[in-house]
Amino acid sequence: MQITHVRHYQTDRTIGTLVIEGREIGTTLEDIGRPAGIKIPHETCIPEGEYSATISMSAKFGRPMILLFTNPKRFTCEHDHLIFEGVRVHAGAKTSHTSGCVLIPDQVTLHSLENLIGKSLKSGEPVTWTITREQQ
Repeated sequence: MQITHVRHYQTDRTIGTLVIEGREIGTTLEDIGRPAGIKIPHETCIPEGEYSATISMSAKFGRPMILLFTNPKRFTCEHDHLIFEGVRVHAGAKTSHTSGCVLIPDQVTLHSLENLIGKSLKSGEPVTWTITREQQ
């Protein structure tokens, strides 16, 4: 399964659109996007790029959730010599609800996405989450 996450950068947040098989399925909210190689912990969204997605138990939230990663041994997101740990996709409506994670404001969209990813993984199909920027 291929998920495309198209970002629209703003000065105080990052808004995104999720697309699966050419169909928009929902919106996202993230921390501020920063130049390559710059990270302010808990205040920076993960870099654009290709990530693997899985469903795993979150110790923090106490339930299975979507996890994005590039390093399958550590389940971390590693780009530009930066390491982001525990990058989840979860519910939230304000940037104060994120700590580098991808928020989905609509619970129905979040649960549908979790179900789609879960079905793909159970069938043995890998899930790729590609983050790009809006083309001007």
